[in-house]
Amino acid sequence: MYAEKPEQDGTAHPQPFGAEPPTGDSNTDARKLGADYQNELMARCARGDHDPKTNYGTVGILWAVCCFPCGLYCLSKDKQRRCVRCGVRVDQP
Repeated sequence: MYAEKPEQDGTAHPQPFGAEPPTGDSNTDARKLGADYQNELMARCARGDHDPKTNYGTVGILWAVCCFPCGLYCLSKDKQRRCVRCGVRVDQP
């Protein structure tokens, strides 16, 4: 069922009959697939379908801790939403 294929170091590894050895094209296929995936993600961002992430500022966090219930208002105002994929600032309507 398996054919023995000798390697350069003298050892033999079983290969299934009829199996073609891997070619160098798999690397270029992976690059093309990755580029297509990245282009699709950027096209989604161009349509306005962003993947937002909220980052809170240091000053807002300090106000929230030091002036606890009133400081939460400062924390809510000191935040920034950015798209993870393209880095564009996303404002909520």
